[in-house]
Amino acid sequence: MYTTSRLRESRLLCILFSNSLVQRTMRATRNSSTHRREAMARRALRWFVGALLVLLMVVVVGGVWFIRRPWPQTEGTLTLEGLQAPVTVLRDAHGIPYIYAENEHDLFFAQGYVHAQDRLWQMDFQRRVGLGRLSEILGEATLETDMFLRTVGTNRAAQQDYENASDATKAILQAYADGVNAYIATHRGRYPLEYRILGVEPEPWSPVDTLAWAKMMQWDLTNSFRSELLYAQLLDALGSERAAELFPGYTPGALTILREEDLSLGTPDFEAVERALAKAGLLLDGVAQGWGSNNWVVAPSRSETGRPLLANDPHLAFGTPAIWYLMALHAPTYNSTGATLPGIPGVVIGHNERIAWGMTNLAADVMDLYIERLNPDNPNEYEVNGEYVPFEIVHEEIRVKGRAEPVVVDVKLSRHGPLVNDVLDLEQPVAMQWLATAQPNTLIDAMYPVNTAQNWDEFRAALQNWDAPMQNFVYADVDGNIGYYGAGKVPIRANGVGDTPVPGWTDEYEWVDFIPFDELPHTFNPARGYVATANHKPVPDSYPYYISTFWSTPNRARRIEEGLTAKERLSLDDMAAIQADIVSIPAQQIVPHLLAVQTDDIIAQRAQDALREWDYRLDADSAAAGIFEVAYWKLIEATVADDLPEALRDDYLAQTHRHYQFMEWLLQQPADNAWWDDQTTPEQETRDDIMARALAATVEWWGRQQGDLVHEWTWGRLHTTTFKHNVFGDISPLNRFFNVEAGPTPGDNQTPNANSFVFGNSFAVRGGPGYRELFDVGNWDASRVVITVGQSGHVFHPHYGDFAPMWLTMEYAPLPWTREAVEAAATQRLELRPQQ
Repeated sequence: MYTTSRLRESRLLCILFSNSLVQRTMRATRNSSTHRREAMARRALRWFVGALLVLLMVVVVGGVWFIRRPWPQTEGTLTLEGLQAPVTVLRDAHGIPYIYAENEHDLFFAQGYVHAQDRLWQMDFQRRVGLGRLSEILGEATLETDMFLRTVGTNRAAQQDYENASDATKAILQAYADGVNAYIATHRGRYPLEYRILGVEPEPWSPVDTLAWAKMMQWDLTNSFRSELLYAQLLDALGSERAAELFPGYTPGALTILREEDLSLGTPDFEAVERALAKAGLLLDGVAQGWGSNNWVVAPSRSETGRPLLANDPHLAFGTPAIWYLMALHAPTYNSTGATLPGIPGVVIGHNERIAWGMTNLAADVMDLYIERLNPDNPNEYEVNGEYVPFEIVHEEIRVKGRAEPVVVDVKLSRHGPLVNDVLDLEQPVAMQWLATAQPNTLIDAMYPVNTAQNWDEFRAALQNWDAPMQNFVYADVDGNIGYYGAGKVPIRANGVGDTPVPGWTDEYEWVDFIPFDELPHTFNPARGYVATANHKPVPDSYPYYISTFWSTPNRARRIEEGLTAKERLSLDDMAAIQADIVSIPAQQIVPHLLAVQTDDIIAQRAQDALREWDYRLDADSAAAGIFEVAYWKLIEATVADDLPEALRDDYLAQTHRHYQFMEWLLQQPADNAWWDDQTTPEQETRDDIMARALAATVEWWGRQQGDLVHEWTWGRLHTTTFKHNVFGDISPLNRFFNVEAGPTPGDNQTPNANSFVFGNSFAVRGGPGYRELFDVGNWDASRVVITVGQSGHVFHPHYGDFAPMWLTMEYAPLPWTREAVEAAATQRLELRPQQ
């Protein structure tokens, strides 16, 4: 409804506008020769102003009505076909819904309905990504993405997962889909604004749509694809020894999640592949290669409250709407609250009445690339152990907005998976084997028992069905127990590792089994009283199985562990301080070398003065932070640019976890290590020479950008966050309304408050902590949470971007648990009633 206060504001605007117009017109008529002509002009003016006032009122009221019409009903009573019993939906001041149902069917039905109320466009968009159907509504711009995903087969895998799901899982998926469809069916003509702009309408939701979006989450958390391709190119360009130095697996003795005492147990040229994947990468990339997440759990013996403490902040690509949606689900046999994913039933990360859990990406290597040999006489056959066998050929039809006929993609399926070169126009036949599509997945089967587990044994049993993506789970319960489990399927390869593309025509590189569940990394009630994960290596070198080489640096983990061991006993405020930590370990390693540079340049000396007084915090208003970040970029460029082919430089710089590890290793080597030498000059450069170059290049770059006032070289001038809309984010003028600006942002890829970017002339934030949770386990009403932008996906809605300022300044919203606390926090009540 258009409120009285809004009408008053609109009338005031119209009156001010019309009075201004009257004044201007009256001045123009003062020189009229006769009183009669003046009177006629006044009468005409009054009529004109009156008509204009009415027109403006119509425009303002109509515009507000147009914008607000899609907003959901969040108070009163609604009657819905499909419900079995009444459901109550309470919302708090931040728009967080708390659903109370009498049975599980109605609980998941209501969750689907509420998700659709606030995020229907996002859900529709995401399922189209997973199904390879974006081009139906967006046209040619997304055709390459659709072709790539149809070839990979996320749509086929989603259907396969549904057919393989248990009856109980199918019932949950169907109840959820029925709730979404109840909203779609009753809101024709009132769909979100994106549908109006694009001239489309949502189709009914199906259980397979949920599973298709789950596939894209698995893709987003699979990190080996580009790394394998890049490593193959580096091997070809540099040889095995130098390529291995650029791609360090892990420094011996570096920090790992588990300690020893915790353990229970001829390359082809792929440059064209990488270029093509970069084009197809629209909408698929997470946070480039700066991905990360943090979680940790503290035992009662280390806690001020005498209860376990649990913290989590998963990092994904930023956008609008937020990828996460806060929600509480309550029924007699199911009680869970925390972060949900619109389109997927249940709670992904959160707590129930007895346990809490958090997740980070374990970065397991669950994807391999195989070079296949084709039959020279029949391109529809390929070699397997000396014999030619036929490909299975799948015909995929892609409808494209603006085209009369669909685009047909013939996908050739080998025993390892689809040939990706068919869709990317490459000469080399390369097949992709990915765990998420190679066999039916049981991820959704695992979510329900995780949400309802009451103790460690039940939680551990639930994780046996969690196959992909592999995650670092931290756990705590009201009995005072804490634990960690690295859950997911990890292939055991015949040749041991899978870090480069391999021949597909023999059995020498096949997946022969999976690491047994009981032998996956895990610990329960460790003696040190805490477990922390930050995408770093989970196991020491003595672990008997290959999991991956794609770990993040241990820098975030080091800072987290420093925070966890700084005090004998920790509070929830201490957990919040660790999540907010922006101290840079790379800066601590590199700045002393920059300060050792001898220079006569007065501006460079001022830059060194700023670094000398710096506390290594990457605050947005810190000039020293801005100087260091540009200096690091210039340092890594000056170190490797002369060694790498030009086509590989940007690709390597995008692998942030790789070159941070490389630089840490290189700084421990002699100052005359060959990597420091610039091969384009006759001289033999050393570390000090390259440091001097990096400092000079930094001063020159900042001078061009901002002038010679060093105190204005602040990190926040470069490192800003804009949460971009998934379609209109770069389309002017729509982006002015659909994007949410957060502004200058602290931290970087290597700090616990990890706001990631891609190295280059732009340091704009691409992703980071999309959700933060802090739990004092058992004192559930003290829980704290926040997401990036807002609960609502409706542009202009009060909850479209209201979390953004809180997220930026490390504030939290309460997430009450008891019914009494929820009722006290509720600002809106919606009663859902079954149709009689």
